Amino acid sequence: MKRLKVLIIVFTLFFLQSCSDIGCNENCFTPPNTFVFELVDSETGENLFTNGTLSRAGILVNHSESGASEDFTFYDQEDLNLLVLHTIGWETEIIELDVTVGTTDVFSIYVDSERVSDDCCAFTEFNEIRIESANYEYLPNSNIYKILLDLD
Repeated sequence: MKRLKVLIIVFTLFFLQSCSDIGCNENCFTPPNTFVFELVDSETGENLFTNGTLSRAGILVNHSESGASEDFTFYDQEDLNLLVLHTIGWETEIIELDVTVGTTDVFSIYVDSERVSDDCCAFTEFNEIRIESANYEYLPNSNIYKILLDLD
């Protein structure tokens, strides 16, 4: 009889635990979108790294207030030449960054991001994204911000 009671308790605990997990996927995690920028001539649309106007060696991405540097990646495949910020949105934060190339202040970006969890899945909601000090086009199909510069 004692053994039967223990089995009933174990089964009940197992059943209650499994019911709390119904519909939850513990592996459901969506990383935040990366921010991808292409710097182009505002008149010709030509990539300014591809045509040699700008040099990737001079790229700096710094926090607006503290001046601390921010990690980024520069992709230079098949003359595409893209600047990628991949650290934004991993946590709830407001971040303001300045992008410079050499002595040229190219643009600033402001992002208000919030890490949320819904239906057992974690993801990032971007409450506000602003690009300042430059004209730009957002290309939603490729998730690229095309920064339009006039460097004459």
